[in-house]
Amino acid sequence: MRLAAGLVAAAMLPLMIALCVEVYLIGRVILHPQWLCVAVAVLLLIVFAGLWFVFPFIMRRLAR
Repeated sequence: MRLAAGLVAAAMLPLMIALCVEVYLIGRVILHPQWLCVAVAVLLLIVFAGLWFVFPFIMRRLAR
């Protein structure tokens, strides 16, 4: 169980990066300014990191 949980957590990092790159590329087609596409992708990266890594860490610390 711990191995599976660790592997899933490790797989979320490349998934998070791939989703942000995809949002950036789609943004380049729809929104032409590069700075806006980068801002949206970075914001999404921060949201994903917060929800997938920081939030569970904080909840585990509070549950103790």
